[in-house]
Amino acid sequence: MITPSAETIARAIARREGVNVQVSGARAANALGLSTQVPGRATFLTEGTSRRRRVGGLTLELRRTVPKRMSGAGRPAGVAIEALRHLGPHDATTAAVDHVLAKLRPEDQEDFMRLILSAPEWLRKLVNDSTSAKRSRNEGERFNDEMTLTEISHLAPEDRRELFRRTTASGAGPGDAMMVEKDY
Repeated sequence: MITPSAETIARAIARREGVNVQVSGARAANALGLSTQVPGRATFLTEGTSRRRRVGGLTLELRRTVPKRMSGAGRPAGVAIEALRHLGPHDATTAAVDHVLAKLRPEDQEDFMRLILSAPEWLRKLVNDSTSAKRSRNEGERFNDEMTLTEISHLAPEDRRELFRRTTASGAGPGDAMMVEKDY
């Protein structure tokens, strides 16, 4: 008998109970290649009650967390932020941010930039440091040569897509998509 994955079981429990689940930071970091450690427990975050469920030979742990951490639940950008959060302020690096952004599709990068605004200050600053780069001078009049994270988040969706498309097409990496301020 084939047992479904922990993620599939967690989503089924969430659907049945009408709550959201988010993969834990340790699982997210491993899945995105930021950590080689494989979590020993199948842990997920939820806005519902904390509990353990045993399904077949697998024990799932659902841990209650604050709603702010659940804002990206079930989305690639939410998994990316949870992975970086798991690394913490002392182990997360700009290289880790660049690595995570490279794994996200352009529309998920946009979502990441929106969600990062509600992340802890140390993580916002890390993303700012990572994405600080001069963009090409020929970006067109819709974009400044330097843009803050907040300015980018307020662009219309089609303008954000165009910004990411132009940056990627010019040979720059995903972390070079914008110039952002270092301080909020």
